[in-house]
Amino acid sequence: YTTGRRYPLLIAISREGVPSAATLRWWSQQAARFGFILVIPEFLPADQGTYSAEATYHRQVRQLVTALKLRLSIDDNRVFIGGHGIGGNMAMDMGSCQSDLFAGIISIAGLGRRHTLRTVHNTPDLGWYVVFGDRQAYWYSRMSPLFRKLLLRVSRGKPAPNALLVRYPDRGFESYIEEAPSIFEWMSVTERNPWPEYFAGEALRSTDLNWHWVQFDSLPARLQNLEAPSTSTETVDRGATVHAQIMPSNGVSILKMPSGGSVQISPEMPGFDPNREFFVRTGRKRITVDWEPSVRDLLEHYADTGERERQCFMKVRFDR
Repeated sequence: YTTGRRYPLLIAISREGVPSAATLRWWSQQAARFGFILVIPEFLPADQGTYSAEATYHRQVRQLVTALKLRLSIDDNRVFIGGHGIGGNMAMDMGSCQSDLFAGIISIAGLGRRHTLRTVHNTPDLGWYVVFGDRQAYWYSRMSPLFRKLLLRVSRGKPAPNALLVRYPDRGFESYIEEAPSIFEWMSVTERNPWPEYFAGEALRSTDLNWHWVQFDSLPARLQNLEAPSTSTETVDRGATVHAQIMPSNGVSILKMPSGGSVQISPEMPGFDPNREFFVRTGRKRITVDWEPSVRDLLEHYADTGERERQCFMKVRFDR
């Protein structure tokens, strides 16, 4: 390890009944080979067989990523989350709902959660690597709807998603150790887009407020449908729709939003021109500002997120 380079990061979550040390052994050989920082968080006790998906876990994973970025030399655009079994379920949920943090999701023998059908499209650039065996109980009923929706995902200028689905015939719930080299090869060529020109998705918790270059203030209580514990097959009501895009005329348009918030401006935003007024359009409202970089905004954003790649040189407030 040296501070002279940026390292990709993998957060790997243990499967049910497996201690952290065993999870570390499964991932560590290839992590060392490919030069990854590997972190095994203990979100759940080893003997706990369920994941309840409430907002507390999402708050913990965001705090963990920020703490790691502030303390280690991490490549912000190559942060991944993955796991086996219940760890794969957590990875799919956290990755799709906190998609501004991650470049990709790895699920091995995970069965997902029903509400993931609502969040699978939260970021069109998010990568998915899913491994399963067709003799695993309930895999077809639980995962085939997600696969269909994932493979039909369409975004502007990118009709095909970055999704790799690996099916093993006549095999069930296993660790699939032979997949480890391929998983790291896939991660080595997968990166987050720090400034997506367009995104749309659904927020389900009070923690689902950070959307790349937009941060919302809050989510109405009536739309916080996963704030409390839930079961994996539980039907979840619709949350808050989020929809925004960077405009070619030096501004952004926020088409759907749960509340007011702020837009994070950087010279690295696509099409940004510092010599022209920047605008934020929300419905019929339009805010125009001159380019005035703020050291305070820059440092506050870094302290809150640990981000080095997607820096905020100036914030523009907007109301709903």
